[in-house]
Amino acid sequence: MYALLTLEAACLLSFLSRLLTERRPSTGCWVGLAASQAAVMLTHNAAAVYFPLALNAAMGRSACVRVQRAPIMLQPTGTVSSAVG
Repeated sequence: MYALLTLEAACLLSFLSRLLTERRPSTGCWVGLAASQAAVMLTHNAAAVYFPLALNAAMGRSACVRVQRAPIMLQPTGTVSSAVG
C-alpha cells in the first residue's frame, strides 16, 4: 500500500514541478495532476487531508514568489513602475 502511495505522490510531484517550471503548461499536466491527486486521496486516509493542503501551500507560495519577483521598469519620465498589471 505504501509503495503505491509513494508512486502516486512521485507522479503528483512530477506534474506539479512541470506546472511550476513551464511557461505554458499543457492541459495534460493539469489532468495528470488531478488524476494523481485523486489517486493519492483514494489510497490513504491521511493523504486526503494533508496532501491537498501541502499542494495548495506550494502553489500559493510559488504565486507569491512570482509576484514579488516582477521586473521593475523605468519610465521615460524617470518614475518607477512595476511590470505587474
